[in-house]
Amino acid sequence: VTPTLSLSAVQFAFLLGGTVLIERLFSYPGIGSLAITAVVGRDLPLIQAVVLTFAVLFIAINLAVDGLVVLLNPRLRSSH
Repeated sequence: VTPTLSLSAVQFAFLLGGTVLIERLFSYPGIGSLAITAVVGRDLPLIQAVVLTFAVLFIAINLAVDGLVVLLNPRLRSSH
């Protein structure tokens, strides 16, 4: 179970990248299309905000998954 959890956390980054592509392809409003509009319009503060949002989401998901892996795998817990 734990390797699957670890892999799903890594795949989350690809999910974020796919969001940008799908939103642009099907004209869905969202943070991905907002990012593309900001890049085309050279809106640097908005680009920074979108990248920071993606980074915080990615770090939070990875941190949560790492915590779950430690809870689910007794060999990783401290013996103290």
